Amino acid sequence: MEPPLANPSHDWRLKDLKLFRISWVLTDTHYMIRQQLCHFLDGGKYQHKNPT
Repeated sequence: MEPPLANPSHDWRLKDLKLFRISWVLTDTHYMIRQQLCHFLDGGKYQHKNPT
């Protein structure tokens, strides 16, 4: 028995989902780096709010 053929629309949705996940990880990473950098530069006085 052979595996089913890939559906082009299904493949496109997987690519969109992958891009969404990558974007989310980058946004979250950017927030964490910014928060840590501000905390370091202000000696712990500055609290940046998460945009999400």
